[in-house]
Amino acid sequence: AMGAALFWGGGSDVVRKGFEGWTLKSSLLSAGVPSLLYAVQGVLTYEAMLHLNPVTFNGLSQTKTLATAFCCYVVLNQRQSPVQLLALTMLSAAALLFEGTLSTMLTKARRNGTLATQLAADRRRLMRGILPCLAATFLSGLAGSLSQRGLQIGARPGGRD
Repeated sequence: AMGAALFWGGGSDVVRKGFEGWTLKSSLLSAGVPSLLYAVQGVLTYEAMLHLNPVTFNGLSQTKTLATAFCCYVVLNQRQSPVQLLALTMLSAAALLFEGTLSTMLTKARRNGTLATQLAADRRRLMRGILPCLAATFLSGLAGSLSQRGLQIGARPGGRD
């Protein structure tokens, strides 16, 4: 509220200069699309939290950095250094370790004699927990890179349409 008061109180020249180059289309592309992606991310995150234990949820949520790096590469053409690539690889390995392996789950299920029940629970966990969590992290990275792109375009002279 204070920033808006200072902006509007600066006179018509300040207001005109602040809105220079902005159109409805550029505003919707710069802010609307990322906002929509963040809203969908929130729903997917909630769904994932309902179906995953906290350790697994937090471990998978760490893949947000990986998703952001990928989206920045695709959307902004930002390349990662070899050290960054190594760190991203280690992050991916950690996320896989949090999830365990299929063979570990099958071994536990065979030991308990409830393979069909365990597979149904694992499928539900995958569909209602793991995949929504990974989709949410991807949408977060995509929305962030699209926001960054909108800011970078706006910083260039004549960048807005």
